[in-house]
Amino acid sequence: HNEIEGSLNEIRIVSTNQFDSYTYYEFTDTDPTPIQIKQWFGKKGAVYFLKADDTSFSENNIFINIKSYELPILKDNYEVNKYWTGSVSPKVTFSGNGSSGTLPFKVDYSGVNYYKGAVVLKGINYSNVIKTKLNITINANGQITNSSEENWFAENIGIIKTITINNGTEVEKNIDSYALN
Repeated sequence: HNEIEGSLNEIRIVSTNQFDSYTYYEFTDTDPTPIQIKQWFGKKGAVYFLKADDTSFSENNIFINIKSYELPILKDNYEVNKYWTGSVSPKVTFSGNGSSGTLPFKVDYSGVNYYKGAVVLKGINYSNVIKTKLNITINANGQITNSSEENWFAENIGIIKTITINNGTEVEKNIDSYALN
């Protein structure tokens, strides 16, 4: 466990789901965020994806819905320092105050495997780890948000650590439990 800004942040793998016949692992996060988004990670071939569920929230009496989307967070067949880039544009709808419609929403990403090798984390030796970094730019109706996420993947285990940086604030999270309830 890591103490970050007085709060304990950990990730737990809580269930599995099938999407297009691929197994995805749902995880929960103890980090309090204003909008809770159900998330999974899964592997298709050599690519690991982070999948965000449909998300709905209300802001100033406007109801907003963002459709599910996924981003490639690791390409285990890529060598160190080889980049992948792309973008997704999930559908975003709004309604309220007598109007409704869609909003432009685009997520641009650039990822890289920046380390392959051994790691010691919380006293445990992992012999085959790939560390990735994903830079993300979200353009939500002209409002730009930049963030980055590092993920450490241990062979035959999955994600063992993440580091997220949003607006200059860094939050480190370790996998606490893989127990499926």
